[in-house]
Amino acid sequence: MTTHGDRPVLRELRLTEFKTFRGGVLPLAPVTLLAGGCGAGRSNALEALALLSALAEGEDIEEIGEAAAAPDRWPPFLPQQQGGEGRGAGAVAARRSGLRGGPAAWAPHGTSRLALGCTVATAAGRLLLDVEIAVDPPVRVVRERLVLGGEVLMETAEEAPEHHRINARWAGGGRQRSIRAPLSSARLVTAQLPLRVAGATEAEHRVLSGAEQMLTALREVFPIDPVPELMRRPVPLPPQGSADARLRGDGRNLSLVLHRMRRECPHRWARLTRSLAALTPASAPTLVLDVDTDEHGARAVLDEGRYGRIGADRMSGGMLRHLALAAVLLTGPDVLDMPSTREVPWAHRSLVVLADDVDAGLGPEQAGALLGLALDHADKGHLRMLAAVQDPRCAAGLDPRLVSVVACRRDLDSGASVLTVPEEDAVDLPV
Repeated sequence: MTTHGDRPVLRELRLTEFKTFRGGVLPLAPVTLLAGGCGAGRSNALEALALLSALAEGEDIEEIGEAAAAPDRWPPFLPQQQGGEGRGAGAVAARRSGLRGGPAAWAPHGTSRLALGCTVATAAGRLLLDVEIAVDPPVRVVRERLVLGGEVLMETAEEAPEHHRINARWAGGGRQRSIRAPLSSARLVTAQLPLRVAGATEAEHRVLSGAEQMLTALREVFPIDPVPELMRRPVPLPPQGSADARLRGDGRNLSLVLHRMRRECPHRWARLTRSLAALTPASAPTLVLDVDTDEHGARAVLDEGRYGRIGADRMSGGMLRHLALAAVLLTGPDVLDMPSTREVPWAHRSLVVLADDVDAGLGPEQAGALLGLALDHADKGHLRMLAAVQDPRCAAGLDPRLVSVVACRRDLDSGASVLTVPEEDAVDLPV
């Protein structure tokens, strides 16, 4: 198994009990495409990883649910908080486009608990996290386990829901072979370990290292599902002296982000402009991307030369979605509306993009060209992608070493979503 530097890499998502999934296991390639029709459960798989990511931020589970249930509460751009870190409500807001409904909607129909897990490849071996959450009040963690190469680093025991606490046990080393402590059951226990484990022994160092690598792998997840109608409006420029806008998951502030990219990232701006060629038939005019600004704000524009200029208000839905998705693939986490992890070295970071219906409004060849941008960065280890697609033909011609197409359907007898993984991917996937 090869890795890019020392990056912890997400290799598997376990959909043990989540929405329409019961026991689903999804291996994760550098680019994983979930193919299936509407209602098959593709979006539910993306939401499961979005939820794990929000939990890795240490957010209160009920607050995550409140943000998912009321997405319109949040502003079109998030001001930079004191110290430059987008924590707290900003971290939840960055995830809201990846989740629908509150905790009760996340458990399978007729149940009161959800269970998720993931596997991360690290230099020390495979790191597994599994968590079970009760969604009937009080919403809380009822079971959690962190395992590295067969060694249990941390596991929970009895809980005290009336006090919002759960007992956790981790390896201690020295005279104390294991250490027990009550931690909050309202948050992911693994996210609390860096502040609770002393790190005084080799065993505690393994616990800390495992927790930090799991959190690093999960934190830089960005759900993107652009909504063309929200992207047609001009976007007000940020107040003088405030932080520049970061791209929202629904793409509503795309024009503002493009305005920033054109000023600050000429190389990426040129690549984004070139990506438009894949959408333009040979018989159509050449398109040049631009951004107009006036008293109403910034608005993306396509310049057709002597044929005139087309503002975002008149662009097709497919074109707007392409621009938003391409901007995500070309910019990186610092230009996306997600928590900052600047304390983690670049060698240890890898953006994970969750893209719902990436081929909506696009033909197979056009969507394939967009996925080609993802492959360019995935091959270098800078990015991984889990995307829902309607037509698997968009993967035709893409490097099979980097792309896995997984079929998703509903079982008519049980109602559960079923994943069909290519046989070679079920054995081992390239990192």
